[in-house]
Amino acid sequence: MKEDRIADLRKRLNDASLLTKDDLEEVLHLDMELPPSVLSIPLIREWEALAPYGNGNKQPLFAARKIRLLHGMRLGKQGNVGKYQVTDETERRYDLLCFKEVDCFDDFLQKHFGESALCALYERRGASSPLCKTKEQEEVLEIAIAYYPQVNEWGNQQSLQLVMEDYKVIG
Repeated sequence: MKEDRIADLRKRLNDASLLTKDDLEEVLHLDMELPPSVLSIPLIREWEALAPYGNGNKQPLFAARKIRLLHGMRLGKQGNVGKYQVTDETERRYDLLCFKEVDCFDDFLQKHFGESALCALYERRGASSPLCKTKEQEEVLEIAIAYYPQVNEWGNQQSLQLVMEDYKVIG
């Protein structure tokens, strides 16, 4: 085929395609559903032996349902990292970090739970969101997440934290 005809072929193939944007949605591959309550620092340390992660060795990614957001705050100079205190069905508390598209996560929460719930999430800890103009209301923000666990080391303390890769509303 002559190179000057490629654009025409591309257009004709796209016009004849029955695919929609929904068909082209990225699929997230999870290793398994794993409630955070079964995690421990020694278990995570064992998994660290599987590193380094990369194209041929992807980091294990897990799903957890019924994760309740208790309060949150923005970190970093531009406020581009979200840190949330969450709980699972066992009422055990965890730190949940969101390094990707925190503004999109806020938009998601506002869309599904409302502006007052989003504001309450940030104001419960004394930190306000730039979106907030309403008073705090006690609302339940419960989501499902895709995450990987990490050990957070600060000073001489170690704690378990979850790093969120994706999220959705359950039900």
